[in-house]
Amino acid sequence: MNVAEQIAALQTMPTGELAAEFARQFGRPPRYRSAPWMRKRIGQRLQENAFGGLPRAARAALDALRAEIQLPATPAPTIAPTATSARSLRPGATLQREWRGQQIRVEVTAEGFEWDGRRFGSLSSVAFAVTGAHWNGKLFFRLVERKRA
Repeated sequence: MNVAEQIAALQTMPTGELAAEFARQFGRPPRYRSAPWMRKRIGQRLQENAFGGLPRAARAALDALRAEIQLPATPAPTIAPTATSARSLRPGATLQREWRGQQIRVEVTAEGFEWDGRRFGSLSSVAFAVTGAHWNGKLFFRLVERKRA
C-alpha cells in the first residue's frame, strides 16, 4: 500500500484504531483523542517515513528562528464570557479557550468562524473539530453558563 492509500485509509478509521496507529507510529499514546488531530499527525509521519523529513540545515534554521520568537507577556484580549456576548459576536472578534493544554483561538468572520485555517458555520462545529465530541459551542467557549436543574 502506498502512502496516498495509507493516508486515505486514515479517513475511515474509528478513533480507537487511530489511537492505536498513533501509538505504533510515535511509540506513545496520543495527547488528544481528536480524530482530525491524530489523522494529521499520523499522515505527516507516514510522509516523513516514506519521503524523508526536513533536511538537517532546514531544521537548524527553524530552531534558530523559533529561539528568536518573543511571545507577549500578557495573553491576547478575549471576549468576556457573558450571556449577551453569545448573541452579539461581531466579525473581527476573537474567542479563546484552553483545551487540554492547547490554546484554541477562533476568529469571528462575516461568514461564520475560522480556526486552524479552516472555516466553520457554527461554534458547535468548531468545538467538534477541536475535541472530537459533540459540544454546544456557546458552552464550550464559555459564552453561556450551563443551566442547573
